[in-house]
Amino acid sequence: DATTTPRLRAQALLERALLLRAKEARSGDARLLSEAEHVLQEASATAGAPTEPLALTVALARCDVGSELALRSDDVQSLEQVVARCQAVPEYRSRSGNAEAESLRSKGLALGRLAVARGDTAMLARAVEQLERAIEAFDRIEGERAGAKVRADYAWALLQLGRMSASLETARKAVAISEQTLGLIAKQTAPLQWGQMKQIHGLALLELGWKLRAGFQMALAVSLYRQSRAAFVDALGAVSKDDDPRRWGELERWVGQTYLRESESALDARQESTLFNQALATFQRASSVSRREDDPDAFAHTQLGIGATYLVRADHANLK
Repeated sequence: DATTTPRLRAQALLERALLLRAKEARSGDARLLSEAEHVLQEASATAGAPTEPLALTVALARCDVGSELALRSDDVQSLEQVVARCQAVPEYRSRSGNAEAESLRSKGLALGRLAVARGDTAMLARAVEQLERAIEAFDRIEGERAGAKVRADYAWALLQLGRMSASLETARKAVAISEQTLGLIAKQTAPLQWGQMKQIHGLALLELGWKLRAGFQMALAVSLYRQSRAAFVDALGAVSKDDDPRRWGELERWVGQTYLRESESALDARQESTLFNQALATFQRASSVSRREDDPDAFAHTQLGIGATYLVRADHANLK
């Protein structure tokens, strides 16, 4: 068969791209993600007709990798191109139904990433609906545990929708779904995925706490800030500062945010001072891996956290 060699090459390229994707997830090195995208583009040239299973798998992998890379680069134009390419991937129904579920997941996630980049709440709501359909498809085929990945994507999309809207219900749902998804991931066998889910759960708790604080439910907000901090600390235990300094620094910044937000509700000057000092120390730890020349965005966010800590402390001092 004259098509055997090209198909085998496409399969090998797909496997190489997935390996690069896994390495990137452990190291946070965006160059690996970019390389994976190029490898998948090469694989698509020999993967067969668009409706063939291998071609479909390659196309959906390109949706995942391309949309994440464009979102990280804040490249809306590239994201639009990726989403257009994803939506053009033909529907394919395998006997098991896995292809349908994976197609819904990849397309919904890419659409959600574009919505976040654009700040488009209506588009993000459509992405959430598509991910809900993907969950239903996975549950129908293999059960809840097999759908842990799509549930993680769904929790992320709900978190983003909660941030972009004033919906307390959406924020609560993001917390519930992220907690439910954690129950489907074993820390011992999938520590990286578990740590990533812990981070999403921590962010969902922090967002809900911020919304409750805006409604003057201070005691509940503080409780959520503390739960959020515990989730971030757990996530830090699953990431190596040396292997993935970018994500390690990001988690430290989020820990600092929980201290800073809790300080607004401190019961006395001593507790307030302790929380300020903890926030500042955490942001300074993050600064050790957030250098301007290596990662300007991380550097800016870390300096913003340090500056916000001093500013809030000054505001509190002026109120006394």
